[in-house]
Amino acid sequence: MSVCSITLNGIDFSCKDSVGGIKRIWLADWNTAAPSLSSDSEPARYTATISAFKLYRIRTGNGSMNSTLNADEAAGTAYVTTDLNVKFTKLSEDGRNEIAEILKGNTAAIVEDNVGNYWGLGLEHPLTLSEGSVNTGAAMADFAGYDITLQDYCSTLPYLLDESLIASLPQSVA
Repeated sequence: MSVCSITLNGIDFSCKDSVGGIKRIWLADWNTAAPSLSSDSEPARYTATISAFKLYRIRTGNGSMNSTLNADEAAGTAYVTTDLNVKFTKLSEDGRNEIAEILKGNTAAIVEDNVGNYWGLGLEHPLTLSEGSVNTGAAMADFAGYDITLQDYCSTLPYLLDESLIASLPQSVA
């Protein structure tokens, strides 16, 4: 019987300089992006074909990333589901067509959070659109747009993007 050993280092208090939410996301066809872990850095970092990614800008307060750790003691399994929820404001034909492409495809994602971290999703399996809605709102001030959730299944928590790739990310919507 093999023994599972782990290395623990502890977590100390950190400064009160953290905020929630995400700034931007980049999506790509999973096969074209070919996400993997860098073999030349420690700790390991998410890497992919950056030229495959397209920028999706979102308004402040309209995006979140939530990772849920799932374990089954009886089955001896553990995995992580990460939900990437984004809201794109304003209904349009172009928006409708883009959401339709996301719905039918397998994607990889890079997420920039409001702290300045860049997270890679779709490392082991493509993200899939798990739920979504198209909203017109009722009152003039209501949200009108697309609200989608992309879901990632992985054996680990998301990895940070290899820092050498950040400058190559598209900075405008083509």
